Order: sequence, then C-alpha cells, then structure tokens
Amino acid sequence: MAGKKKAERLPQGFSPCGIVEWAFLGEPQPPFEGKGEPKYKVTIALDAEDEKVKAWQKSIAALTKFDGMPWKLDEESGKLHVTFKTLRPVKAYDSVGKLLAEGVWPGRGSVVRVAYVPNEYPGFGGGINLYLNGVQVIELVEGFGSSIDFPKEEGAYVSDGISKSPAADGSAQGDDGPF
Repeated sequence: MAGKKKAERLPQGFSPCGIVEWAFLGEPQPPFEGKGEPKYKVTIALDAEDEKVKAWQKSIAALTKFDGMPWKLDEESGKLHVTFKTLRPVKAYDSVGKLLAEGVWPGRGSVVRVAYVPNEYPGFGGGINLYLNGVQVIELVEGFGSSIDFPKEEGAYVSDGISKSPAADGSAQGDDGPF
C-alpha cells in the first residue's frame, strides 16, 4: 500500500514593512454571507517600486510553479496590497519584540511587519497564500475599540452623566419633564 506524500512545509518568513490597509486581528472577520470560517487577517500596502519589496516578491514567487500570488497591484495608488490570514488568534509585538498590551491592535495607517508561513496550493489554478503568524508594529495607529480622546469644546454641551432612558419600572431617570 503506497503512502501519501506529505506536503513540504515551507519556512516562516517576514514581510517588508508596510502600511495597514485592513486589519482583523483582535477579532476575526466574519465569513462572507455566512459561508466559511471567520478569519484573522491583515492587508498591508507596500511600495511596488521599492527594491526590497521586489526582492521579497521574487523570493515568494520562487516557492511555487503556479501563477497565483498573494498580492494585487492597486493601479490607482501604485501600491502592492498583500493579505495574510489565519483561522487562529495571533499576537502583536512592538518594534523590539515585546507583546502589545491586551486589547491594543494596529489599525489602518499603522506600519507593520508580518510573520507568515507560505503555503503552496494546486487547486483553482494554483498559487501561494501567506498564513498569518504574528504582527510586529513599527508605528502604531490604534484600531477600533481604542478609546477616543476628542478635543474639548468650550461652552458646548456637557453631559451630567444621568441616563435619560426609561428605568425598568417605565419611569424616566433624571428627568422631570413631561416626556
């Protein structure tokens, strides 16, 4: 009985530093139309003319005989958009390798480097995808869920902190008005 040949595991790599376009790192992105699994993912924009980026692209292309690559050139901006994704939670690190505080994630505009494992696939015409392993934050722009520190407006409305919504018994809290 002939055994199945196990696919060769490719080594972990690191992307060039790029600007976050989209990030689902703290919570996975729900599947499109409810089909498939939720995925943690990040899409970064790279300078397509940068020599380091070109060398990185060449090293990824050398890993497969197929044409499908994990990036798309945005004709309008000239940037190369690369998406990394995984089914499992990932960690984010600062520029010296220290874990970011719980709940702090890079958002759109952050500069990051991505740790990934390339995976060659033969289906759908074949190609390579990049499994997300972690993110190193070089410049942080916090993502959604962070606190918002609005500038103060002099002489404007200030909440008294009392809820105007109905209480459990149907009466209004903190409001003596007729409505």
